[in-house]
Amino acid sequence: HYIVEGEQHCSVNDIDYVLKSGDFLLIFPYCIHSFEESTAVQYFALVELDVFSKYYSILLKKLPTTFVVSKDMLPEKINFLTDYTNSINYVGKHESMIFYKDYTEENYIEKYILYDALSCLIGEVLKRMVLYDIKDAASMPNENALTRVINYCIQNYENDISLADVAENCYLESKYVSKLFTKSIGVTFTDFINERRIAK
Repeated sequence: HYIVEGEQHCSVNDIDYVLKSGDFLLIFPYCIHSFEESTAVQYFALVELDVFSKYYSILLKKLPTTFVVSKDMLPEKINFLTDYTNSINYVGKHESMIFYKDYTEENYIEKYILYDALSCLIGEVLKRMVLYDIKDAASMPNENALTRVINYCIQNYENDISLADVAENCYLESKYVSKLFTKSIGVTFTDFINERRIAK
C-alpha cells in the first residue's frame, strides 16, 4: 500500500498508523488490517499474490517490528520505481480514486514489466524492515494480544488445538481470547481455524 499524495489512517493487528505521502505499508499474510476512507488521499494498493511470489516464503515465516517504511528510510531511486510503476498502471483520477488498467492478452507485457518493477519495490521495502521469526512472536515485548493469538493459530492450526491451548500459550484468559476473535476478527475461534485448514 503506497501513499501517492495526502494522509491516511490505518490499523494493522490493532496497531494504528498514520501514512503520509511516500510511505509504504506492507501487510504480511493473515494480519488483520483496516483503512480509514478519505477523499484527501491518493494511493495505490497491490493485492495480487503473483507479485509477492519471490518473497512469499519470507512473508509467511517472518513479521516486522513495524509494518510501515517511511519515505526517508528509502533510497532516492525508489522515487523512480514508484513513478514508473504508477505510469505503467495509471489510467486516470476521479476525485480521490486512482484507476488502474485491466490487463489483457494485448497488453500483458506491460503487466510483466509492472510485476518486475513492483517486485523490486517490495524488495527495497523488506530490506529496511526489522524482521523476526513468527515462532518468536509471543515473546516479543511490543507484540499485542491479537497478534500473539493470530500468530500462534497460524503456526499451530494443523494440530488439534483448542481455545484453551491458545490462551495458555499466549498468557491470556480463554474468555478474552474468545472475545478477541468475535470482536476483532469477526469470526469464532473454531471458524478461524477451520478456514485456515480449508485454505491450505
